Amino acid sequence: MIDVKKAIIFGIFAALLILLPGRIVMAGTGSLGLPFGGTIINTKATTVELLEDSGFSCMVPGQTIAIKPVGKSPINYFIPFAVISKTKTTPRISQWILGLYSTPTIITCIYDTYPFPTTTVSLNTITLWGTSK
Repeated sequence: MIDVKKAIIFGIFAALLILLPGRIVMAGTGSLGLPFGGTIINTKATTVELLEDSGFSCMVPGQTIAIKPVGKSPINYFIPFAVISKTKTTPRISQWILGLYSTPTIITCIYDTYPFPTTTVSLNTITLWGTSK
């Protein structure tokens, strides 16, 4: 009888040890953002670059980049001024980049001539990142 109780308690304890750390890690990562990674293909987001080439001026409080994840289409991101690289490097084309991103930031772009139409670009905001050397 005592062995059955010990086995049940041990089984519950083992299940908690397996399941609980996974939830803690997911909760911790969720508060910082979702993971991303790939190769930097441009040091300006493609959407922002196209608008600026068309005569728009985009007010970016930081930097934008375009990344090519392995096996996927390129994705544009926004890096706020306050978010510094953990590897203390500046993003360059062909570098590998890893990090976390969160909710999108809206970038406003204004056309340079009257009547000054505006448009917006939505980019995922990088909250933590580092690049290869």
